[in-house]
Amino acid sequence: MQIIKGNLAAWVLAITLAVAGQAARAETFSINVASGSPPVVPWVRLISEVFIPEVNRRLEGRHTINWIESWSGTAAKVGGVLEAVESGLIEMGQIYAIFEQDKLGAAPFVLGMLGVLELLILFPQITRVFL
Repeated sequence: MQIIKGNLAAWVLAITLAVAGQAARAETFSINVASGSPPVVPWVRLISEVFIPEVNRRLEGRHTINWIESWSGTAAKVGGVLEAVESGLIEMGQIYAIFEQDKLGAAPFVLGMLGVLELLILFPQITRVFL
């Protein structure tokens, strides 16, 4: 359970550090998050309905993020999200490990499964997203 909590904490810490680095220049900044899939897909909807609000809640009163949600291939098509992050077109992306195995190896499967378990344990309210 400690490993699972650490995974979400690491993501939130990474976002917070990214915000802190940019906060010296501005209190409000933009993060473009993308997926090649539409927002009706549960794991994409989870980003909008759980992840983004939680990051905003944790940063409340200190920084503001202007989230640009680029779903359904508007910024990158399925299988092209990792390259969009690498090129700087977007800052965050939801990827499918099946299309990125040569670059990611087994890491997405392990981290993905831990991430799902972690979200279910830490945020039991997200089960309504899948119903």
